Amino acid sequence: MKQLLFGIGICLAVTGAASAQNSSYDFAMNLGMILASEGACDMTFRQDAVDAYIADNVAADDMEFPTNLSAGMTMGQYRIEEFTKTARAAHCGQVRRIALSHGFIEEGDFQIGVPAKP
Repeated sequence: MKQLLFGIGICLAVTGAASAQNSSYDFAMNLGMILASEGACDMTFRQDAVDAYIADNVAADDMEFPTNLSAGMTMGQYRIEEFTKTARAAHCGQVRRIALSHGFIEEGDFQIGVPAKP
């Protein structure tokens, strides 16, 4: 019984570590897409807000974050270039909402309903 509990504990610890790594990867890739959208969606993010957001959400010793963020930005730029006009409008509308919710932009930095650059 002790061996079974020990085995379960090891599995949970390994799964938790893998989950934390995936979480960091997913976070970097998603943030990369948002940052890649800045120009395409005609926004200028407040760099201090982005820096603070990263400091609050990324472990100081996460050496994979910069590489994963860069990959997310590269992939995001490529995907955005392929968007139709409607897809870009939908994408940019949500990116504006995300950026506003995290303080990357402020309320007066854009007008809702104004389409992003084609």
